[in-house]
Amino acid sequence: MGKNINNTLKEKESPQKRVQGLSYVLVVVFTALGIFVSINQLFQLNIFGFMPISSGYYYYILACFLSISFLIFPAKKSDESKVRWYDWVLFVVSIAANVFFALNAYNILTMGWEYAAPSHAVAISFILWGLALEGVRRVAGTALFVICLVFSFYPLFGQYLGGIFWGTPYDIIQTATYHSMGVESIIGIATRVVGDELIGYILFGAAVVASGGGKFFMDLAMALMGKSRGGAAKVSIISSAFMASLSGSVVSNIVTTGTLTIPAMKRTGYHPRYAAAVEACASTGGTITPPIMGAAGFLVASFLNVPYLHVMVAALFPAFLYFLVLFLQADFHAAKESIHGIDDEELPVLREVLKSGWFFLASIVLMIFLLVVYRITALAPFYTIGFLFISAMINKETRMTWKKLVGFLY
Repeated sequence: MGKNINNTLKEKESPQKRVQGLSYVLVVVFTALGIFVSINQLFQLNIFGFMPISSGYYYYILACFLSISFLIFPAKKSDESKVRWYDWVLFVVSIAANVFFALNAYNILTMGWEYAAPSHAVAISFILWGLALEGVRRVAGTALFVICLVFSFYPLFGQYLGGIFWGTPYDIIQTATYHSMGVESIIGIATRVVGDELIGYILFGAAVVASGGGKFFMDLAMALMGKSRGGAAKVSIISSAFMASLSGSVVSNIVTTGTLTIPAMKRTGYHPRYAAAVEACASTGGTITPPIMGAAGFLVASFLNVPYLHVMVAALFPAFLYFLVLFLQADFHAAKESIHGIDDEELPVLREVLKSGWFFLASIVLMIFLLVVYRITALAPFYTIGFLFISAMINKETRMTWKKLVGFLY
């Protein structure tokens, strides 16, 4: 397990070595552009008269974020250290294809392009279909790529299946236009959830990390539980629960907290494999812990057509039980192996920790307040980010600098 964690960290750190110079600048610029488009759309600001219809907005989001995936994630392992020429080609083509559909979103909607598109739109549909599949392969791996590939071709052979698997026959052109211009495929429920709700929560998690939230929650957990039996493991569980619940990302949480908690657990007597397992399990639990539970929580709310608040409430008790079991298991293992807590001289003072980072806890309270009282699921994280950045200016250690801001965008 320890080896796997180290490998995971290396895999996620590799884009930093790959993306340099012009590619780094473009990733930051297109991320900022995507954030601007989202804020303009969600708050209905109509900046410079720019206010696309919903489907056009989703294409612009893809133009910003699908395109940079070809710069960040390599086509194969041998490309991990450099952005190749074909990555640049895919980057440019992805922007062009999505901007084309964004500019023609009204025509797609009113002139029935999904069923009778011009020949050039059909050609671009094939291109976007392929780009989406390649993006999945690079970001999520071969397994999910194969699943998406098989199901994307389902309209071609669904007529030959029996029973509930039978489907209306489509030819290859109809399939391509359905995927690229329909509202149930590339810009289907997953893209809509990201564009309408999830993007703000992803940014909030990045804002917490950029402003020093990882260190705060680590210090808070150490001040609370570091001295107890098996304190290092308990610190890992508590800090990972906080961070992963806010970021919604397992691996980014491991990178943020695991690089500190795993060595601390090893130093106090935990076996390296056990230390890595505790961190992995605690970070994974963050995806079921409110207020932010990753993409899955928002997809559940969308599929069930219920407010995200209901999903949060339903997840509270299972999340509590999950971390309670982890906590007890770490304590029992520490008792069995006679593992002591962290030395007093290594522990921070609780009062000082709260004084330096109270606004991280306040931001969680503010977000929950906005979700429960005002029920502004899409806008709550943006207001919370504003509060967090302003509050972080109080302390020199957490103050946002240009370097931190660029790190937030990357």
